Amino acid sequence: MDIVKVISLKKKYVSGKIEVNAINGIDLNIKKGEFLAITGPSGSGKSTLLNIVGGNEFPTEGVVEINKRILSSMNDEELTIFRRRNIGFVFQRFNLIPYLNIYQNIVLPLELDHADIDSEFVKELIDELGLDDQIFKMPDELSGGQQQRVGIARALAANARIMLMDEPFGALDEITKQAMQDEILKLHRKLGITIVFITHDIREAMKLGDRVLVMDQGKIVQLDTPEKIKKEPANEFVYQLVGQNLL
Repeated sequence: MDIVKVISLKKKYVSGKIEVNAINGIDLNIKKGEFLAITGPSGSGKSTLLNIVGGNEFPTEGVVEINKRILSSMNDEELTIFRRRNIGFVFQRFNLIPYLNIYQNIVLPLELDHADIDSEFVKELIDELGLDDQIFKMPDELSGGQQQRVGIARALAANARIMLMDEPFGALDEITKQAMQDEILKLHRKLGITIVFITHDIREAMKLGDRVLVMDQGKIVQLDTPEKIKKEPANEFVYQLVGQNLL
């Protein structure tokens, strides 16, 4: 079952006489419970695609449908509520509220939505992410890895079924990064959530993704399993990208 559908998507930015086609005709279906890793060089359109799927930007053309709801059919208030209840966001910058403690940061989206807090589920997330002895600390008392764990818990606290992650581990050291990769895979398997994960590092994409989407110049160059991409790169661009980083 597809939880996300992207149809004939285009995004053009115009500044004076300069036009940039950040997304140049993308069709994409993402299955419920899938881990889709999106990779490609800087400027390939990865983050733009993620922001449009998450409803943070609107396309110039095309349609995004999530859980059978077309995002462009909602007004601003409806879209804000829909995002809060259905989509969790995790970014490279942790974006924690500095004057709230860790527990307050985690449940903030629920409080903004005036929703009941599922204390048992929140506790499960906190324990799973190793934050049980940190919840009364302030964000600046935590390491980068711990702060990112808080960001992940916050993204999932409303029981969102889709998590969008934009270079979430890019600011972490290599050891912490590998630990967080293993943690997110564990959560993905346990909770059955759909994850769309952006990374410039094809090694990370190939490690994490059920499927890997390779982008360049606003287009999909290849979309396949990691094993298929290794064995049968779609063209010279993918061959060079895989060869330089994985062989």
